[in-house]
Amino acid sequence: MAWLLGPGFDQAGALLSLMVWLIPLRLGNQALGFTLLLPAGRERQASVSMLICAGVSLLLGAIFALMHGAAGMVSGLLIGEVLLLLSQLFISKRVLWQDDR
Repeated sequence: MAWLLGPGFDQAGALLSLMVWLIPLRLGNQALGFTLLLPAGRERQASVSMLICAGVSLLLGAIFALMHGAAGMVSGLLIGEVLLLLSQLFISKRVLWQDDR
């Protein structure tokens, strides 16, 4: 990192290694949303889930950022993405089993 970005960015490697986990989580969330939930007519449930999880993500990110800086913000974003994945898996389970409760 020091070679690429210069001095002062030595800690960026640790932050990037934490941020890399956002990629598969975000891809999984988009895949579930676009390939299963939207075609099944569950766009309202998916969008409400995304909105709530985005709010939780930003709130946790802001709180954790005050305590841990940039790593705290990334941790809050990761928690939000995991919550979104879990909620979309729950909605997907209902779609796949045709449970309209």
